[in-house]
Amino acid sequence: MAGSWSPFHELEDNFNRTVAILFMRSIWHYSFYISAFYVVTIFSLQAYMRDRPKYNLRGPLMVWSLLLSAFSIYGFCVSGIDHFIYMFNHGWKSSVCDPILVDRQMGLWSFLFCFSKCPELIDTYFVVLRKQKLIFLHWYHHITVFIYCWFSYGYMTNPQQWFITMNYFVHSIMYLYYAVRASSFYRPPIWVNMVITSLQLLQMVVGVYVNVYVFVNMKFTPGWYCDGEVETTNVYVYTAFIMYSSYFMLFVNFFYSSYVSKRGGRQKQLTQSQDQTKTVGKVATSTHIPNGQVGNGLAGHHSTGVANGDSSSGLSENAKLEATMSRNGLRHRN
Repeated sequence: MAGSWSPFHELEDNFNRTVAILFMRSIWHYSFYISAFYVVTIFSLQAYMRDRPKYNLRGPLMVWSLLLSAFSIYGFCVSGIDHFIYMFNHGWKSSVCDPILVDRQMGLWSFLFCFSKCPELIDTYFVVLRKQKLIFLHWYHHITVFIYCWFSYGYMTNPQQWFITMNYFVHSIMYLYYAVRASSFYRPPIWVNMVITSLQLLQMVVGVYVNVYVFVNMKFTPGWYCDGEVETTNVYVYTAFIMYSSYFMLFVNFFYSSYVSKRGGRQKQLTQSQDQTKTVGKVATSTHIPNGQVGNGLAGHHSTGVANGDSSSGLSENAKLEATMSRNGLRHRN
């Protein structure tokens, strides 16, 4: 599938899947050590930054995000698009199981995708150094994807091609969004963030479906195989199913707390504010008492400027009304 237009076509043509698999099998366990170092350092750094001013880092963050976006865009163009075309021409099972999907051009960019999960951990250090909120979903997602990619590449790569295709597509948009925000030249509207989160949710749904499809056929269809060999273990299927299911629940919670719950809270505050405004208006109207008399503990409103028997205050009628309403807890707060 490699094309002469690609600047990497020689690498793509000469990509050896067997060598890549053996290499990943020899190093995948290091993902545990790197992840442990990552977790310790980000939380140690977060504690260190607690009483220190945050770093701006907009320039480095913009460059970093642009690099990851460019990598994801190219990866999707040379790998993901061919994956979709292959599905339309050969069917769903082939798009999940055919070994050709991890050879040559698509094979190289699948391998690079899995390897890129390690440097992507740097994202979190930007979050911590800029003293932004570090949520569980962020660092949990990073380390589990990292470990799973390095493990699964060496043992079962074909269904993983769907995960790679979807992730390339979502990351190409997500990191471009981060780069634009970091540039400070333009702040994208909230709906852009909502679309990205929705795409991530869709990615988790498809991921769960792919794992269920493979597992059910392996379990209940005698002789069914996916990658040219009869499967001997379900570990990668179980692991991927748990991982994607947990992502789905966490992203649903994130979507609800970030957009639905906050929007409802803002609407409630607006309603309360409008109700208070109406209440203040009614109170202000009811406090116009003729002949300088005072009623209900509120200042009278009359032409001589006398309120509560005090003719020497020098306050205007509006100021007196404001002061009295404030004492009675009726003043509207913006």
